[in-house]
Amino acid sequence: MLALLVELVLDFDAGIVGFGGADGFDGQFDPILHIPLATLSSDTGGKAFFDSNDFSAVFSQVQKDSSIYYVLGFTSNNPLKDGRFRRLKVQVNRPDLKLDFRAGYYAGRDFEHLNRADREQQLEDELATQLSRVDVPLFAGSAFFRQDDSHYYLSVSLVIPGSQIPFVTEKDKDNATIDIIGEVVASGKLPVRRLRDTVKLAVDSTRQVRRKNVQYNTGFVLSPGSYHLKFVVRENQTGRIGSFETDVQIPDLRKTPLKMSSVVLSSQRTPAAGKKGAPNPLVRDQMELVPNITHVFASDQHLYLQYEVYDAAKGKNPAPAPANGAPPAAKDAAPAKAPRDSVRVLTSIEFLQSGAKIYESKPIIASEVTAPERKAIVFQMDLPLQSLKPGLYVCQVNVIDDVAGSFSFPRFPILIREPAPAPAPATAASSR
Repeated sequence: MLALLVELVLDFDAGIVGFGGADGFDGQFDPILHIPLATLSSDTGGKAFFDSNDFSAVFSQVQKDSSIYYVLGFTSNNPLKDGRFRRLKVQVNRPDLKLDFRAGYYAGRDFEHLNRADREQQLEDELATQLSRVDVPLFAGSAFFRQDDSHYYLSVSLVIPGSQIPFVTEKDKDNATIDIIGEVVASGKLPVRRLRDTVKLAVDSTRQVRRKNVQYNTGFVLSPGSYHLKFVVRENQTGRIGSFETDVQIPDLRKTPLKMSSVVLSSQRTPAAGKKGAPNPLVRDQMELVPNITHVFASDQHLYLQYEVYDAAKGKNPAPAPANGAPPAAKDAAPAKAPRDSVRVLTSIEFLQSGAKIYESKPIIASEVTAPERKAIVFQMDLPLQSLKPGLYVCQVNVIDDVAGSFSFPRFPILIREPAPAPAPATAASSR
């Protein structure tokens, strides 16, 4: 503990002046009790005064000693940042002078020389700091899905550009590790959820990774309310750190006419990994939808959307039958109302540019609750994008509860770009 205190004082380029009076009830001086104070003062370039309760003479001596001093600077020829103590020695060519100087200093410590406990403390300190480091770019997105009236699953995705992760080649694989720590704070003060994980990456070639993003997906079960999220990531080759903070509002859907989840946009589905924790609504039929938080797609990709509607109203009246002798309904006539005790929710997707409709999908009509344990109708849409020209669009999701007469039309900007060029074929080298 004393060594840590000395190192902390030296980090702030400070010195300790210690005062120690008489000890105990008998007023006798006990040198054993003053060893820590003497060590702390000496190691930091200060001075300790003992066996006196008269501080006036002590202050006069301190003032005299500090009235004349020299500031010396130098550059060490030892480039190692190993955190070790390095001794200093100052000499003058006048034997009649007495020198007081710091015995030494602790060298800086880089990531390579941090032990396991120091590395863990570094993450904790970064999570708690008000001024976050952004050496590694980090982006995050979230979406909420209702579990019951008072609990929601908050899906969180963290994205790191692959070009920011250094890989080391081992056993014909390119490997890297990333440490992740995060916290969910309610009402600006109270931490309610916490995350700590280490991700190991192993790929055949880093070329593809450098051109893409590395994404980490997780989730928390929360009650409706306002939350502050902060995440810190560190790549463990050089120790660079990045962080991201955002505020999230989970609404109380009991107060809304159309109870609807977030809309998740994606361009990728992967086999579910079977993670522990609360059931993830983005996993269905053993496939997990990977959120695209940047909303940037290539025209040769598919746009997948997933969203849910809760507590859809049920029809009260049966569909009316045509009267005797009445002509049959026209082919293009509007469909009849839903029968008794069934739901009827319609949805479609539109793409807009400059206020004009460029594309609209065929409407989908849901007549049953597909996730009864959550009283949810789950919509999963699949839209090929090859028919749309590259450019910036507004994607509008149309959702109408036909029985209740409620509706919602959330919108999202998306960018469709040209497909990535195919890699050029390798050219065989010839020798002469």
